[in-house]
Amino acid sequence: MTKQWYPVSLPAADSTISVVLPDGHGNIYVGGSFSHIGGIAASGIAKWNGLRWQALGNGVSGAGATVLTLAMDNAGILYIGGDFLTASGVGLTQGIAKWNGTTWAGLGQGANDTVRVITFDPSGNLYAAGAFTNMGLVANTNRIAMWDGSAWSALGTGCNSSIETMTCDQNGQLYVGGNFASIAGVSANNVAFWDGSAWNPLGSGMDDTCRALVFDSLGRLYAGGSFLNAGGSSAKHTASWDGSAWSAMDTGLNDIVFALAVDRIGNVYAGGDFTLSGTTPMLSVAKWNGTNWSACSKSPSSPPSTDTGVQSLACDKFDLYAAGSFMTFDGDYLPHLVVFGY
Repeated sequence: MTKQWYPVSLPAADSTISVVLPDGHGNIYVGGSFSHIGGIAASGIAKWNGLRWQALGNGVSGAGATVLTLAMDNAGILYIGGDFLTASGVGLTQGIAKWNGTTWAGLGQGANDTVRVITFDPSGNLYAAGAFTNMGLVANTNRIAMWDGSAWSALGTGCNSSIETMTCDQNGQLYVGGNFASIAGVSANNVAFWDGSAWNPLGSGMDDTCRALVFDSLGRLYAGGSFLNAGGSSAKHTASWDGSAWSAMDTGLNDIVFALAVDRIGNVYAGGDFTLSGTTPMLSVAKWNGTNWSACSKSPSSPPSTDTGVQSLACDKFDLYAAGSFMTFDGDYLPHLVVFGY
């Protein structure tokens, strides 16, 4: 049997799904700008339990309310970030909130602007990045801050430009990517890491925006984005970092990569607006096996094509999930959320 793309459910969401997060126990959480999913009302955030969709309270509110990022702690508490005023009407939840399975709560005083990305380190500290300048009662966090479970703190003097992606290594060091030339005064072209006390560059970085970062189980870092060079050498929209140098990933991809994910056996998946790797059709989703890129498709001659590209990817056991604003996928009507499986 050949793997192919399926809808998670029909009816699907009525608008963009910006982020998808499997919890490892058969549940899938999604965030976006939708108001309904699977035929139920769910404002910006919902849970799929394998059989049906469930709303999480009254979801998020505010003009154009959107959930952009999701993360889950070791206790199963769900954290969300985005562009919203409140979660289910609860106070002090602007831009960031948590769901314990029953109710929403804030983290300190919330953010004063959009939260684009959140992630946990192995110790359970939560990092948030986005357009905000103040987080909670802490002023001048400047687009990035850490929550230790009870209070927010700044990471140096923060960043004066956009942070688009974050991930942590096994030692708890935080890696960030975005559109910046420096961070906290340290020269770092679009990618940097925080060692717990200071920001550091990763070689000479990239020549354009880094939009996605992910580690594999061996500790190798993968990056995707708008860049064409990494470490001073050609690396089209994808590159890998071995701890000391950047390397190209074969011929790369021919357009922006918005999302990366790693499966349990070490394959790396990229999602975005690309159509080719070299001369090979590779529309919207591609798999890296350590040597080359291949299409994820029901037919090698019919690689998955979307009408708007892929914004989020996530792996769960044997399945790969892709989300975005697309309405068609791999030649079929498969709006906003699909799974690649049997």
